[in-house]
Amino acid sequence: MTPSRQMGLTAYQLHFPYTCPKVSLSDEAVERPFNLLCVPISSLLETPVSKATIMSFLTFIFHDCYGDLYEKNDPQFLIHQKHLADSLEYHNKNMPDFVSAS
Repeated sequence: MTPSRQMGLTAYQLHFPYTCPKVSLSDEAVERPFNLLCVPISSLLETPVSKATIMSFLTFIFHDCYGDLYEKNDPQFLIHQKHLADSLEYHNKNMPDFVSAS
């Protein structure tokens, strides 16, 4: 049994071509395809999932999870912020209005 099931929660895989953004601007860092999962805590996820909902997830992930990798006074900060914004825009342009989840 998965940890989410043990806690009475349901994990959903969101079915769209998600690419995890670079977590660093180093030459060794690459973007890779990932499976994006969502584990709602207070209710079940309404499926199919709207583009607006997924974009709110991605905005949180990109800005709140990856957005502070560089300090604001670091010259890489603005470059990385632009990379994250470009990645969000790519997903926003290419995602259908609704995405299946299971």
